[in-house]
Amino acid sequence: MTPAEAAAAARPRVEGEREHEILEAALDVLADVGYDRLTMDAVASAARASKATLYRRWETKASLV
Repeated sequence: MTPAEAAAAARPRVEGEREHEILEAALDVLADVGYDRLTMDAVASAARASKATLYRRWETKASLV
């Protein structure tokens, strides 16, 4: 296994239930603050995830919501 393959294997991908939890958190934040004030940081905090986790799956705020 190459170092790149080992690093990729060490990072779990966002799938299934966890993805659903993140999307639910995004909707909660969206309902609370609106689209203009929604940030990836706020969603990450609400979902108890890192911003890197969000950005690996959704490159922009628009793609998340």
